[in-house]
Amino acid sequence: MRLRTLFAMAAATMVLLVSSAARAQEKSPETWQEAFGAIAIQDGGRAMPIDTYARRVAVELTGRASWSDSRGPEGFRGRPAVELLADLIARPDEIFRESPLIAVEDKPLKRALGFGEGMEFFKPIELMRNATLHEIVDGFGQRKAENSDTKQTQVERHAAAAQSAAMAVAMFVQGKQFAIIPRTDSPEFASVGTKVGTAGYEDVQKAFDEFKAAYLAKGDVLGAVQKLRATIDAHAPLPASAARDIRLEYFYNHHKPWLMAAIATILALLLILARWVLRMKVFGYLAAVAVAWAVAEQALGLGLRVTILHRPPVSNTYEAILWMGIVTTACGLIGQAINRKGWYLVAGLCASLVALLFAQLVPLTDQTNSIPAVLRSNYWLIIHVMTIVASYGAFLLAAILGHAYLIRDVIARRARTRTRG
Repeated sequence: MRLRTLFAMAAATMVLLVSSAARAQEKSPETWQEAFGAIAIQDGGRAMPIDTYARRVAVELTGRASWSDSRGPEGFRGRPAVELLADLIARPDEIFRESPLIAVEDKPLKRALGFGEGMEFFKPIELMRNATLHEIVDGFGQRKAENSDTKQTQVERHAAAAQSAAMAVAMFVQGKQFAIIPRTDSPEFASVGTKVGTAGYEDVQKAFDEFKAAYLAKGDVLGAVQKLRATIDAHAPLPASAARDIRLEYFYNHHKPWLMAAIATILALLLILARWVLRMKVFGYLAAVAVAWAVAEQALGLGLRVTILHRPPVSNTYEAILWMGIVTTACGLIGQAINRKGWYLVAGLCASLVALLFAQLVPLTDQTNSIPAVLRSNYWLIIHVMTIVASYGAFLLAAILGHAYLIRDVIARRARTRTRG
């Protein structure tokens, strides 16, 4: 199939995906989880949907943004992160004292703390009351004060994470604040809290308390969330552009374009293999559809991140790896267009898949962090960083092509020669 046909298919797929995003923006929430998750909250220097914030909290406490029905902390398996956040808001004392929620996976640390190595989740209160945990963390702090070049050991790093997670749950007990009320007089959002909120917004705090009560009573939680949203909007609704970004980020979280791109890439590679082995053209056409899907998903993911974050997508490791994958796909398509007998497209897909899979290993908190101060320059970020990272993508493609031709023209040829001899 010609490359221009492939590009046309990718463009058509992209149009369908963008229209899906547009429809998702217009659709009214059907569940309280959707309605609550779509409310804007200000955290870490930017506004985001509560859905994103809840995923951050879940990663900090449990090590993952979501858990399957068979794995995860007891009481939260198979449940979305937004429900974990709702539990922390509505019954923080109970969770702090009774819920084994915080993940500690490092076996040497568990031995040092006197915990069983087979245990994976621990109650916040038992971590907060563990003197050894605080001694480990404080010991590193003292060494760091004496020598700024001191590095954390693995046990110290995991101990600091466990202590931080336990303290995060304790903050919900003490009176955690949630900046969910936009203001016309300031870029900073006003807050509600598990105890009290910002003065002057008592009606929003009351609606927030009613949401907690409805959640605990398993009553009309959706109605309570809708009332909370209406009360917030009565003060100062988000500007249209900010509201659009919140809806797009919610769609981005649940559509998961990079995961879809990885699935499409794997499918394309399998179909290309089937085309080579079985010599049936139908697999070639299906492979082209899968490649178009992969390209469209990558383009959608890139476009959504640029739109949501208002910057080029190369400010952290996660984004750099994804950008490398996009570059390898583009280079593979261009190379295939020039030499249709080469392996450029296959090598590009393989390199892209490696990038997509490695990107999933980056912690969620490092995927959505604010841009570092050193990169807050359009020149350095767009010209320098994107160019450098693109060169890594081209190098990765060249490395895979080199290995492919080495296997085909050297190793395989020698094997054939020995067989004939």
